[in-house]
Amino acid sequence: MALAGCGKSLDGRRDIPGAGKGEVVAFYNGGNVTRTEFDKYLGLHQFVNPILAYYLSMGGMEEEFLKEYVLAKHLLGQATDAQWEAAEEQAAAFRDELKTFVKEQPGAKDALNAVGLTVEEAVAVYKRFAAYQLIVADRQAELEAAVTEGEMRSEFEKSPQDFNTASVRHVLIATVDSQTGEEKRTEEEALQLALEVKDKLQKGADWNEMAREYSDDPGSKENGGLYENVKTGVWVEEFKKAANSQPVGVIGDPVRTEYGYHVIKVESRKEASFETLGEEDLATLRENVAYAKLEAFLEAERDKLGISVVLPQEPEESPEAAE
Repeated sequence: MALAGCGKSLDGRRDIPGAGKGEVVAFYNGGNVTRTEFDKYLGLHQFVNPILAYYLSMGGMEEEFLKEYVLAKHLLGQATDAQWEAAEEQAAAFRDELKTFVKEQPGAKDALNAVGLTVEEAVAVYKRFAAYQLIVADRQAELEAAVTEGEMRSEFEKSPQDFNTASVRHVLIATVDSQTGEEKRTEEEALQLALEVKDKLQKGADWNEMAREYSDDPGSKENGGLYENVKTGVWVEEFKKAANSQPVGVIGDPVRTEYGYHVIKVESRKEASFETLGEEDLATLRENVAYAKLEAFLEAERDKLGISVVLPQEPEESPEAAE
C-alpha cells in the first residue's frame, strides 16, 4: 500500500505531473496522492513564493498544505467547462510570462530545476490550481448572491462597533523595529516614554511636533498622528477598543498593542446602526456571511474525503541532544 498502483488511468483535469508515481503520502475516499505529484504542486508554489519553504518547515504546515491539495484534486472533478476554459486561458498567459522570465533572468531555470519542474510541468500545475481557485471563487459568488438582509443584520450585531467611524490621533512608541523585527525598546522603556509623551501633550505640546519627533508609525507621524474618519474595525483589537470607548477629546493612558504603546486622543466618533450603513459596509457584511458559509462548505468537503496523511514523521530529538 506504500506505492501507487501501476497502470491506473488518470483524469486529465484532476491529476498534475507525477500523479500515480512514487510513494503514497495521502489516501482519501476515491483516490490517493503520491509524493511525486505533491512535490510538483509544492514546487510551483515555492517557485512563485520562495518564503513558503520557511512556513513549510513549521510543524504541521506541510500536512495542512497536503490536505488542501487533496481538496483541490477532489473539487477539480466538479469544474465546469467554462471554469476549465478560463483556467486554460490563465495558464496560457502564465506560460508566456514564465518563458520570458526564464529567458531573461539568469538563474530562473535553475530555480525551476531546484523545485523539480520544467516549464510545461509548471504550467500544468498552474492550470489546475487556477481552476480550483475559480471553483472556490464562483462558489463564494453564488453564496454572496443568496445572502439575506436578516443574515447581514445578524452579522452586524456580532460586532456593531466595527462599523463606527472615528478620527483618532496617536503617537506610537514601538517595542519592535517594524523593518527588522528586532527589539527597539524594552516594555518598560516604551511605557515610560509613552507616559512622558502623554504628559507633554496634556501640557499643550503640538501634536504635529510630537508625532514627528516620537511616533514610530510611518503612516501617521507626518500628519500629526491623525487617522481621519476610519471604520474602527480595521484596527487591532486593543486600539479599536480605545477608539470606541475612550472619551472624545481626552488623551487616554497608553494603550498596549502588538506594536508597542499608543498615546491616543479620539477627536470624533460616530456610532453606526444597521440602518445607517452604506453599500460598502453592506457588501462587507455580505462577504463575511458568504465566506463563513464557504469555509463550512470546504470543511464539509474535507470531512467527506476522510483524508489520511502518511507523510514521514520528523524524528523526535533525544533529551541528550536537546540539552
